Amino acid sequence: KVKKIDRNIIDRDYQIECVNVLSKNIKNSVRDKYLIEMATGCGKTRIATALIKRLFQSNYINKVLFICDRNNLVEQAESAFNEYLGNYSNYVLRAGKYKHENQIVISTLQTFINCYNDLNSGYFDLIIIDECHRSIYGQFRKSLDFFSCVKVGLTATPCSVSQDFDNQEDKEFIRDTFKFFEIEDVGPTFSYTMEKGISEGFLIPYKTYEAKTIRTSSED
Repeated sequence: KVKKIDRNIIDRDYQIECVNVLSKNIKNSVRDKYLIEMATGCGKTRIATALIKRLFQSNYINKVLFICDRNNLVEQAESAFNEYLGNYSNYVLRAGKYKHENQIVISTLQTFINCYNDLNSGYFDLIIIDECHRSIYGQFRKSLDFFSCVKVGLTATPCSVSQDFDNQEDKEFIRDTFKFFEIEDVGPTFSYTMEKGISEGFLIPYKTYEAKTIRTSSED
């Protein structure tokens, strides 16, 4: 039986909806890869924390890997887990030294790619990939493909294969992100845009300031 969401971790309607969508799909084994597209500042780390707690309490998982691409995101995740997941032991992976008695591993990709082969492919039940659009290339992708488990990607980057891009590199990374999560035809599992966050009062509206350098002014 799926346990209730801890409202001390998340309390906004879109956050609750996101965790419910993920939980339902994971429970019903709809697929093993999910992509969450959510604007910066809307609480992706808290959503991941609430999901992890719910799945632990529902006995769906025993071992979790939380992957980041920067040290400050590792610190952010560790702080959230220590605050809200006190009953589940976590640690930051350093120099390939695994603490197998702990339930949650937090690591940068740069550390993880050097030591993932020390584990078997079924070691993790859940892998959450923060800023996942930067984590699916070359040796990074190989380390994620190695494990047979549920994978959830988090990104603030707008994802639409049908979009027109001036930059070919942007277009390719969108396509590769969708391809990795096997959602080319269906799109993100859950999406909450910056525009919606602003309209619902969770994000502050932005202002655009245009400026010209001496060079661009002279070219005009």
